[in-house]
Amino acid sequence: MDNNINEIKVDDLVFQAMSILTSLRDKNLTDILTLIRKVEGVTTVTLTEAAVPIGEKHEQSMLKLKFVIGPNQNWAQYKDALSKRVIAIDGVLNFEVKKVLDIDKRVVYTR
Repeated sequence: MDNNINEIKVDDLVFQAMSILTSLRDKNLTDILTLIRKVEGVTTVTLTEAAVPIGEKHEQSMLKLKFVIGPNQNWAQYKDALSKRVIAIDGVLNFEVKKVLDIDKRVVYTR
């Protein structure tokens, strides 16, 4: 049995993103946010302001997410995977990442 532990400096891989979530108004937003928190790598999901109705059936929400990218992934790969997983959640119509902050490097990436 190998007792060696590989150490990864997680701080280098922690990011924060501002994003826009478009969802169905008849789905519970709290439940949707809980499911987003279950996506691999996501550590926190915060609703930054109240959801805004856009038509009778849809609403948009501004979210702040913190997430950790695995050592074998890059930002582009993770962003694609994150978007696909969030859009696959029942009630989610669209998910757009607008701005990303590399917390360790203090670098902002915008779309």
